[in-house]
Amino acid sequence: RIDLLRKAGADDAQLILLCCDDKNVGMAELSAVRRSFPDASVFLRAFDRRQVLAVTDESITVVREVYESAIAMGIEALGRMGADDDVIAGVEADFRDRDYRRMVAQRDTGDLHALKEIYYRPDESL
Repeated sequence: RIDLLRKAGADDAQLILLCCDDKNVGMAELSAVRRSFPDASVFLRAFDRRQVLAVTDESITVVREVYESAIAMGIEALGRMGADDDVIAGVEADFRDRDYRRMVAQRDTGDLHALKEIYYRPDESL
């Protein structure tokens, strides 16, 4: 709600961080924030990739909550299994690259299944 943001001082804010637990926050709400506070940088903590794909304003910084926590868990799990730090860093970088390419394909085609074949499979070695 714009009125609550104003009461909280958003008119003078350099940053507005939207950390809502509502995965339905979309471009209508984000556009209202951008119009109301054009000098502030806007960040959104997105729940999932569907919410990320719904954000079409490139001036909004999106941080993917589930994605980042899944990567953190994967890093910890690989470490517990005895994987070398360099291997873990390589797997993380490769995973992020594959995910980025898939996200671009999904955004370009509108198909959530685009490039799903590039994700790691259980029979694929690290």
